[in-house]
Amino acid sequence: MDQKDNFRLLSLERTTATPIIQMNFNYNNKKYDLNSQEFIDTFCSPVYISNFLKTLQDFLDNVPSENRLKELIKIHFNKYYIYFCDFPRDFLALSIHTGNIYVKDDYLLEYYNETDEESQIIIREKIILNIGHELIHCLLREISLEMKNNFFIKSNNKNSEITEQNFEFKKKFSTQVEFFDKNESGNALDYNFFNGFYFDDLYIKEAELFSDIKDIDEINDYNNRLLKILKEEKNMLPESVNKFKKLNNEPIRRCIRSRIL
Repeated sequence: MDQKDNFRLLSLERTTATPIIQMNFNYNNKKYDLNSQEFIDTFCSPVYISNFLKTLQDFLDNVPSENRLKELIKIHFNKYYIYFCDFPRDFLALSIHTGNIYVKDDYLLEYYNETDEESQIIIREKIILNIGHELIHCLLREISLEMKNNFFIKSNNKNSEITEQNFEFKKKFSTQVEFFDKNESGNALDYNFFNGFYFDDLYIKEAELFSDIKDIDEINDYNNRLLKILKEEKNMLPESVNKFKKLNNEPIRRCIRSRIL
């Protein structure tokens, strides 16, 4: 399967020539622009730092301090870039050996075509959530000297037992579950960040919560807000404004792990 994916990636035709420098978003009379500083501020927020540290503890013995982790995040976004790319339908994002991150170009097309404010803030958060998923890969490889020196070494969850190799993500509005590999650090971050829920759609109340994540100081406060929103949405059964992971009902692999593009 890995070799098949590699050949599929060789057929990519389009990648943005310019990385994300500035993307402008407005919602409820407030600016939510995306640029390097916004990525730094978002991923250095208490909620993300808490979930990054929790995830790294499952993969590393030498977990950095909170201040050191923030420093690594700042270095990353000052040194590396984020591009959009025409991935196959079942790929959403990719981090490569250089440290650069590629995000599916569907989100860029939505950015230009879906211009109402609610759609725009949802598109913004889909981009950020994908970058966060990839960022944990980059941080893990920066901290681990072994992985830093050999990009082909795959992540390994220290807590994975032979009989239990998957996270069981709960569907937001049903009793169904989705299974994802525990040895993939992005899956571990998603499991922690989404409080064990599988986000195949992204709704406006969820996007509002994620867009203001810098203003939340306590992880318990964030988790409580998220659970409250999901409970309210379950009762309302809202229509999806934009798909997040579901694309034409095809199975989605959240990213490609440990491959060179």
